[in-house]
Amino acid sequence: MKREGGPPRGAARRSQASQVRDVPRKDPWPYVALVAIVTLVAVVVYTQWDRTPASSGPPQVTQGTATPETVDPAALLRLEQAVESDPNDEQSLLHLANLLQDNRQFARAVDHYTRYLALRPKDADARVDMGICLYQMGLADSARAVSLFTTAIREMRTAYAETPGHQPAAFNIGIVYLQLGNLDSSNAWFKRTAAINKSSDLGTRAQRILEQHLNAK
Repeated sequence: MKREGGPPRGAARRSQASQVRDVPRKDPWPYVALVAIVTLVAVVVYTQWDRTPASSGPPQVTQGTATPETVDPAALLRLEQAVESDPNDEQSLLHLANLLQDNRQFARAVDHYTRYLALRPKDADARVDMGICLYQMGLADSARAVSLFTTAIREMRTAYAETPGHQPAAFNIGIVYLQLGNLDSSNAWFKRTAAINKSSDLGTRAQRILEQHLNAK
């Protein structure tokens, strides 16, 4: 998705189930939070081997309930059988986690990302994807939102520590901090995102969010 404001278009693999609280006067949260959630499109990290999302375009965030992407049940079954027969089959574990994420089965995706990362702990892309799943679970579960968001940040920070300069990790940390209402930490990570590569898509989005925060003061 290439827009920063307004309602996102269409239904796709990321959805929003809660809003940040309103703050009186010129507080930027209602608008900035929507901007941040819309820009979450960029957080999806494609894995190192053939990960093919169900849609041809980039995944998008939508308000309300989204329709899960179509995932071939037979493909899921084959991967589940492969993982059952060989729990150390790294590619099958990762592919299954990706498909579960595509199909919005976030809790199951987290379980399989966890199993995969036990075998490949330095895969920053997979760890960020797991963080995205935790974030989405938090949006849908207000009672556990803070815990899930905090865990998502921890996993993404681990990914960033393992791979310094990992721009998607930095950007996503900013998004989750923003959802938590921690504007200072959010801005710090958006600044880091822009510093990594200000001309990239994520760098450009991070700069726009920072400008919106500045203009809203």
